[in-house]
Amino acid sequence: MMWIFLLAPDDSIPKFEQMLVNSYILSTHKGHYRWKMEADTIYDYGKTYMVYGLKLLFFEGDRVSSTIVADSGLMDRNTRNMKAMGNVLVVTYDSISLSTNLLMWDERRDRIFTDDTVEIVQGDRLLRGIGFESDPSLQHIVIRRQVYGEGRERISR
Repeated sequence: MMWIFLLAPDDSIPKFEQMLVNSYILSTHKGHYRWKMEADTIYDYGKTYMVYGLKLLFFEGDRVSSTIVADSGLMDRNTRNMKAMGNVLVVTYDSISLSTNLLMWDERRDRIFTDDTVEIVQGDRLLRGIGFESDPSLQHIVIRRQVYGEGRERISR
């Protein structure tokens, strides 16, 4: 038996301009850190960065206010808007955690959001729903629909 394989070049796969390994991108404003994106691998496609092993740290003053980790992500080079994808976990400095599969960040509005299912945990309190928006430190949370919660107290600071 003979097997014949014909392999044609796949022009549908875009070519990256550069690849960075174990790197980060840092955003500052007036000498203060705003956010830092760390990654196992960053592919630069010109207008977009494709990121694997994403870790995004948000700062308030000199401290990290929250951290987002995800399997992968995309960042628009011009707007700095980001999308975290796959096993997304947000953890704040005071141990509130949010998990979802897809989370976007709008830098201009300083908001994280998703239309996906979210689960928020603080201590023994649990909040679930579909559709979410907040600031990166989870201080002003809005869940759009199918809200479910359990626990003795409100999730609060």
